[in-house]
Amino acid sequence: MVNDPLQTSDLLRWIPALPLIAALLHGAWLTLVRRPLSKALVVFVSCGAVIGSFALSCAALVRLIALPEAGRVLVDDLYTWIGSAHFGAEAAFLLDPLSTAMILVVTGVGS
Repeated sequence: MVNDPLQTSDLLRWIPALPLIAALLHGAWLTLVRRPLSKALVVFVSCGAVIGSFALSCAALVRLIALPEAGRVLVDDLYTWIGSAHFGAEAAFLLDPLSTAMILVVTGVGS
């Protein structure tokens, strides 16, 4: 892309990924070991994942504020889903000011 006004940021994928990884860790542990984790470890992993997502959301907000007002959009391209000569569909995360407010509310209240 030439002269793309969208700014790239590779931290956006980790905002939803941290809680997902924590849930997969708990599920895999219960499925494979068939014993519950200690309460302290469950609290550390679960709350730590959401608090980490909130910290990443705050970092994304700082990056967004640093951009010029007309181009306040961050994009994290994951992969090309469909690509041909004249058409392309990308799988990506896009963060604008409205979605920033939502992720701050969701991760802030969640943590």
